[in-house]
Amino acid sequence: MPKYLDQNGLSYLWGKIKNYVTNAVKVTGIKGNAESTYRTGNVNLTAANVGAYESKNYERGTLDVGIRPLVDMTRGNRLAFLKADQIIIEKTTDGGSTWEDAGYSDNQKIGLFSENESNIYIPLLNNHKSTQCGLRVTITGMNYNVPNGTPETQKYNYWNTTYVASSERYFNVREWWFWLSSNNDTIKVQIQCATGAKPNNWINVFNTDFGMTGWSGSNWVRAGNGKTFGGGINQTGNYWNWQLIFWSRPTDANMSTGTFISDTQQAINQIRSYGDNIWLSGNGGNLANKDHMYSWDNSKNVTFPAKVTATQFVGSLNGNASTATSATSATSATSATKDGNGNVIATTYQEKISVSDDGNGTVTITI
Repeated sequence: MPKYLDQNGLSYLWGKIKNYVTNAVKVTGIKGNAESTYRTGNVNLTAANVGAYESKNYERGTLDVGIRPLVDMTRGNRLAFLKADQIIIEKTTDGGSTWEDAGYSDNQKIGLFSENESNIYIPLLNNHKSTQCGLRVTITGMNYNVPNGTPETQKYNYWNTTYVASSERYFNVREWWFWLSSNNDTIKVQIQCATGAKPNNWINVFNTDFGMTGWSGSNWVRAGNGKTFGGGINQTGNYWNWQLIFWSRPTDANMSTGTFISDTQQAINQIRSYGDNIWLSGNGGNLANKDHMYSWDNSKNVTFPAKVTATQFVGSLNGNASTATSATSATSATSATKDGNGNVIATTYQEKISVSDDGNGTVTITI
């Protein structure tokens, strides 16, 4: 026959259950993902505590990330048209113990930052990808007096307060964007910065191996937290110089050697940086400052900084042309005849000349 617990038995069982639950599920503190310490008591978790986007009604000194895309002065690529002498590119195949010139031209360096695709490659080790292989791109917001002919690997020796000439770029850094080709594997990026006063004291602002990919493809990193890029020559506490180090991270690892079978090089094609404030755009002009190339005045007159090419211009044009299209057939001029290419024919023949005399000493020649 079935057996049942009496009141005492039920009370005993319930006590055991409560004791088990109390000891097994015991909360000693709580914290959000963006917090470093646990809190106790009545805890209120905000969007900032858990690392989520927090919509705001106002902001001082900066812009909410939800507003920045609406304002041209806050969405420009701050590194646009960085000059070649502000870029050093080196490579390593021994994990960074030694670095050598990667061998890229000035035009290839500029293309990396001008929003045109360039191709700079992470080197191979014995014709294979390896975790020992890296590409180091060092950039600056300053102009330095580097002697002509200085080897690539020695240029950074002049990027300091002794040789600084002037400011070229000045903004604050919050995000980075990379367009790259990882070729079926991944790439790690390490981002560092150094002040003008201590150019060899590199500070890591990002060193997380999250595995950038693309064929080619887009990757972004939030790193910098508003730190300065460049500044005035007297602002030696600003972060004048920055480094981006790209490491090959093949996925089919031979754990004993760190060397992999794949022999297809990984490429970095574009590098951009964004921040909510810019005080000097330098060679970046309006593209770095306002996310477009042109400027205009209060009368709607528009100016472009360089040549404008189009299949057709509509309307009247004022000014002098540097070239002109030759006539398709010969034309006559007052003193010479020109051929279809506009060349003057030196010897010409007059077809008809008439001469008349009015009898009073006046002669009229008609051509």
